[in-house]
Amino acid sequence: MKNWIPEMTANILLREITYYVPEEEKIGAAHQISVVENLRGKLNDFEAALDLIAHIDSEIAQLTSERTEFLKNSHLKDIDKKQNI
Repeated sequence: MKNWIPEMTANILLREITYYVPEEEKIGAAHQISVVENLRGKLNDFEAALDLIAHIDSEIAQLTSERTEFLKNSHLKDIDKKQNI
């Protein structure tokens, strides 16, 4: 029997709030919620873009490191060839 009391209280409060809040404020609140949800979606898109940029940056760093290592090894091979001549 006690389980229905919180639900009943919540329903009464919701009804009272709905009754006393002017329609313009309800529309304004709904619009604000919509704007916040829209911004949250854009933030998620922005965070995904930042993750992609970080991944690309990491790939570029890896390729640059490999290229530097390759050039260093190529240069050492050229030096070895010249010394063997």
